[in-house]
Amino acid sequence: MNASPNPARAVIVRQANGTQARIASTELLGSGALIVIEHAGHDYFLRQTKAGKLILTK
Repeated sequence: MNASPNPARAVIVRQANGTQARIASTELLGSGALIVIEHAGHDYFLRQTKAGKLILTK
């Protein structure tokens, strides 16, 4: 997997009940279909299926 030199850009969306970060999947995946997300010492895999759905697995 090739890591992108530019991190994904988060857009902060303000809602009545607080704020929420919004990131386009293309910002995360780029032209690929798989990224590895490290969380709490574990690797998670976010992949896009051929049907365009996102699946997160450990």
